[in-house]
Amino acid sequence: MASQGFHIVDAATANRLLTICDDSGADTPFPTSAWGGICQIYPRVEDLVSWEGVKREILVGDKCHAVGPPSPDGSNVAVRGQNRVCAGATNDPIRLIDSGGRVTTSAAVGNPLGWLDNSHLIFQEVLPPFSPSSAIAPIRILNITDSKVVVVNASGFFAGDLPGGLG
Repeated sequence: MASQGFHIVDAATANRLLTICDDSGADTPFPTSAWGGICQIYPRVEDLVSWEGVKREILVGDKCHAVGPPSPDGSNVAVRGQNRVCAGATNDPIRLIDSGGRVTTSAAVGNPLGWLDNSHLIFQEVLPPFSPSSAIAPIRILNITDSKVVVVNASGFFAGDLPGGLG
């Protein structure tokens, strides 16, 4: 879902209210959250950017390119495991990077998609190698406070949410 920035516009006046990642060449590979989104400028610049323009680099010094969705309050960013990004490992857990840059390895394995709230991460499992082309990887929800994972019995994609009061 890479796009070239996000804008929130007043439907009545067509005036732009807020914008993120509108830098030249910046992609926004994940849905935004109420706090902001990820701005990615290739080959290796990834920033977490708030709707108010506050920027914070994520995974400074990480040898592999890894980005993911920010939590609604911006306190965490969920990214794929380093062995998965660098070496294609399918069983590498999702990492959570907090606002201080500390990395916690989660109990979930898959692709982070977005957040329901600050404690519940939506992710999609990775299918085993040689799965049929018609197979659909299950979508799950990780509770980051107790590491419990539940299956979501639905298919589709996570579109994100809008900042409070703008939806």
